[in-house]
Amino acid sequence: MIPKPSSIGALALDYGCGAGIVAVHLARMGYRVIAADSSMCSVGACRLHVQQSGLKAQIDVRHVSSPDYWQNFQESFDLVVAKDVIEHIQDDGQFLK
Repeated sequence: MIPKPSSIGALALDYGCGAGIVAVHLARMGYRVIAADSSMCSVGACRLHVQQSGLKAQIDVRHVSSPDYWQNFQESFDLVVAKDVIEHIQDDGQFLK
């Protein structure tokens, strides 16, 4: 269901990346990826998964810590994935903006 990148260098955000399964999939599809999570444990697991996948050059793994951590991004994204995240967001409307 995830569309292929529409251009070379398309940037995807895996918001709430967990262990990085979706981030690695997106990179294999051809996206450059920012994988972000507020859990240091998840970020560590994601970094390990990314390293083992051989896709470290395509995936930027970030720990973001504020409660509204979507506000930490200055980039413009071609695709945003937020799998199993919305139920953890206090202000769904602000998040979706």
